[in-house]
Amino acid sequence: MPCWAFCWVWRCWSSKGYIFNFKKPYILFLPCLSVFIRGCLRLSGLYMKSKIKNQKSKIIIFFIAVFLFVALPFYLHAFEWRQVENKAFGVGESIVFVIKYGFVPAGTASLEVQSIEEVNGRPVYNILSKARSNKAIGMIFKVRDKNESWMDVESLCSLRFYQWLHEGLYKREVRVDYDQPQGRFLYWKKRKGKETTKEGGAPVFVQDVLSSLYYVRTQDMKVGEDITFDANSGSKTWPLIVRVKKVETVSVPGGRFECLRIEPFMEGQGVFKSEGNLEVWVTNDERKVPVLLRSRVMIGAFDAEMVEYVPGEIKSKVNTIEENSKFKSQNPK
Repeated sequence: MPCWAFCWVWRCWSSKGYIFNFKKPYILFLPCLSVFIRGCLRLSGLYMKSKIKNQKSKIIIFFIAVFLFVALPFYLHAFEWRQVENKAFGVGESIVFVIKYGFVPAGTASLEVQSIEEVNGRPVYNILSKARSNKAIGMIFKVRDKNESWMDVESLCSLRFYQWLHEGLYKREVRVDYDQPQGRFLYWKKRKGKETTKEGGAPVFVQDVLSSLYYVRTQDMKVGEDITFDANSGSKTWPLIVRVKKVETVSVPGGRFECLRIEPFMEGQGVFKSEGNLEVWVTNDERKVPVLLRSRVMIGAFDAEMVEYVPGEIKSKVNTIEENSKFKSQNPK
């Protein structure tokens, strides 16, 4: 195969975006690599115009060359951060819930987008989740849980996750760092004074258990369809499937809203081992605010009902939850 043909094939691959973006300086690498390979072929005597007389050897060399032309572009593919449009949440958003077991108040929970910080040179949303039992329940079973996620602003994937659990006598501290370009994670856990670490591979743009909720809110939801992505729980990663079940009207202390009922579950033996363990009702609008979360247990279920919602600052123009919902609040504070 003549060198001009090699260059043409290479240019076709690269121009279609399989190798590098022309706007980046990596493109300077292509002509250099072409010259280098051509020189190696000439020096090794494998160039097709050389004095190889054995027809069988020519065929073998031809197939080797074709394999290199096809496989090498995939091997040299560069990581690029994706861009995910976000019209659902922004800095300053705050959601407060009351937790009930049946009709009995058990505690409170909150979700808050605190600020934009920096992790590994990338701007990230700092998202905080808290849950605590009230005094009455705390005398029997004290809960002081905290989950914190650092979510990349541009690609909406997790770069860091922190968890502190205090549930009765059980206490645990966890931190996970995600290296998205390298597809790696570093897991650290502290339990009863003992520290353990684990390092491993992770799919690109993986989510943690908290950022998963915020990522789902930015996606287009249609009844009967699924949203699938990879989520990391502890030191394991599973495909997370979010099934959009139906449109329902939900009444909570914060108001009455038209919602989409969604059910997340993980394939394999992840956090959600089967369908129906957790149900979430989000407003049927661009913000997709979670107004009701229901976690089923062996006997009954725990409900987290929205009491107060403060919208965050979003760059793109979107309406507030009150403007998008078809039902106004019937229980003003």
